[in-house]
Amino acid sequence: MVRISGMEEKLLLFNVREEKLKSIIALCRIRGVIPVVITSDESNRELGELAGFHKEIAGAQAGAPAAFTDEMMVFSMVEDLDGFLEDYRRMGIPPVPLKAVLTPYNMKWTPAQLCTELVREREAFRKMNGE
Repeated sequence: MVRISGMEEKLLLFNVREEKLKSIIALCRIRGVIPVVITSDESNRELGELAGFHKEIAGAQAGAPAAFTDEMMVFSMVEDLDGFLEDYRRMGIPPVPLKAVLTPYNMKWTPAQLCTELVREREAFRKMNGE
């Protein structure tokens, strides 16, 4: 993974239930990942901006926040994602159904746009698997 100078490993957290959130934050501290709990007031900002990228890099979208209630985690610059997820399972933290990695493609999206895409992809996989 190409590292951008000054960028830290972060986990953006959306709509995560309180008890699960406490466990995820504890895991982040163990792994050296900065947990960023995103409030509904911030949901009109781009993912890249929420992760700490300058607005010029992330993009310049704005508008009224789009509401969504799904739990979602977005990993930004996390080097050992497999290790993080392995520890997550080992600690017995209940799953967060929607997960993504911040990319140059999705960093200009709002959280609601990413949520919509992840739900669409999940449904497509379910149909492929006959669920």
